[in-house]
Amino acid sequence: MVAQEETPAGSAILDTGDQSLKNHETDVDLTLLEMNNRRLKEIEEALLKLREDRYGMCEECGAEISSGRLKAMPFAKYCVVCKERQELFERIERSRTEV
Repeated sequence: MVAQEETPAGSAILDTGDQSLKNHETDVDLTLLEMNNRRLKEIEEALLKLREDRYGMCEECGAEISSGRLKAMPFAKYCVVCKERQELFERIERSRTEV
């Protein structure tokens, strides 16, 4: 139960701990909403590619994305080789900015 104190006007005020918990719950809700919105966008992009007969083609090299990868991640944009290369470049870039 949330601890509250009454003000002279009769309105309830959350204590600091309860307000912190409420803020955390709001942050979690917003993060989940953002994740769901990103996933929805990825699915919509995959459906557009399907309609345009571009589904399953790597956006980087144009090669066909393996069926196993598409089964695991139907909205994959890159083949395994290009995705690994992209992730390597991202790690290198992060390590440069951390120094």
